[in-house]
Amino acid sequence: MDVGQLFLLTPIGFLLLLLLTPGIWVIKRLVLGGAGSSFKRRSNALRIAGFFWVGATVLALLTIFEMTATAFSMIVGGWGGPLLAVLFFASVGARAYYSCTTPRMTGLWLRRFHVAPDSDFRISRVFERLSINHVRMMTLADSRVDTSKLSRRQAIYRLILELFMYIVFPASMSLLIALIWVNVVLFNSELFSRNDTIPDWFTSATLLYILAAILFAYTMIGVFSLVRNIRRIWIIGSGRVKLTGPRVFNYLDQEIANAARGAQSEFFSGMRILRIEDDEWQEVVTHAIRSVDLIFFDASDLSDQMIWELEQIRDGGALSKTVFLSEREQDIGAIARKLNLRSGAGLTHLVYGPIRDASGGKRTFRKALEDAATSTFEAANAL
Repeated sequence: MDVGQLFLLTPIGFLLLLLLTPGIWVIKRLVLGGAGSSFKRRSNALRIAGFFWVGATVLALLTIFEMTATAFSMIVGGWGGPLLAVLFFASVGARAYYSCTTPRMTGLWLRRFHVAPDSDFRISRVFERLSINHVRMMTLADSRVDTSKLSRRQAIYRLILELFMYIVFPASMSLLIALIWVNVVLFNSELFSRNDTIPDWFTSATLLYILAAILFAYTMIGVFSLVRNIRRIWIIGSGRVKLTGPRVFNYLDQEIANAARGAQSEFFSGMRILRIEDDEWQEVVTHAIRSVDLIFFDASDLSDQMIWELEQIRDGGALSKTVFLSEREQDIGAIARKLNLRSGAGLTHLVYGPIRDASGGKRTFRKALEDAATSTFEAANAL
């Protein structure tokens, strides 16, 4: 048996893993750099690109299915190897899709502090799901909005996915390649027989060296990504960010820049919940109002703090990028009076009261938010 003949196509799958991140980067640059395309069309193009990369990934990885299943079988044995190989393919596919569809808008959620919800309808959960691949949301922390289970879950999903991709898979594959090399080079030199279908220089050992080199490069890139994610979870706390002084503004500016360029590292990052010192929150809110792409203002229950924020939105010329939310239709009237407007007809307003406790209400509200965010963003940038 010639190992080179058995695993001849395996470099294709290994190279795909190595080129996945730069390949997605190139595709996103082409899509985002296209002139004359609307935000919605670019978003649809990125979704299509995401599905393309999922399909391309699965097809290429089929070339290393046998090798991957064998490697995993050394850990779990029996049918566990093929099952883990399928799970690995699904993980790489999910990584590819969500890396293509990272949020490209930033949003600021302004609301009344320390208000306990009176039902299972949590707007914070809707915004967190919106942060997966639509709007990178930010808000200030209080006693009711802190790092939630969903934010932690996203961070844990990503951590498990990257541990599987960049630690378990390379370790298993390295062990398999080492065992094959020992068996071929040290104990069965006759397996170096050349094959008429491949060049003379391409022996079994050459293929093993190529696979080992590609796997090493893949592992180094993956470990860098994994360490960055672990460091982020350690410091940020799964979405919660505690910052003071100039670091707050640097952080906000960096978040906005990451969203605008569609940074792949932002997938499964959750909503940003900022813990700010009491004497700094007004300055932070003013800076965020100026900087973010969208503002979501919950007008259901106005407080003095929210009236001040509303004035900053008006004085900063940010009404065109603001989506007002409330439980009742008439709540927009109070907003219009505070803004010295005759009516709220010119304001973007979503009413969530009627759907709050309805079946599928969260999904309906999230879809309405997505549509309002896209249309408001495009309208504001067309001015």
